[in-house]
Amino acid sequence: MATFELQPYPAFDTAPTIALIEGEIVLVGPGAMAFSMTRIAAEETYRRLGAVLFGEAIEASTSG
Repeated sequence: MATFELQPYPAFDTAPTIALIEGEIVLVGPGAMAFSMTRIAAEETYRRLGAVLFGEAIEASTSG
């Protein structure tokens, strides 16, 4: 059985386009990236990004 190691894409230097569509937060681009999330998931992502950007976070584990 083959095993795979997850690797992140190289860092983007532009922010995605973000929209609210039918109650979901939708992020598109740059490149082929596109996904949506619920409001609750977006709020938690906002909290985590703020913690990282403003130095309140500790190193995250790769397990999530």
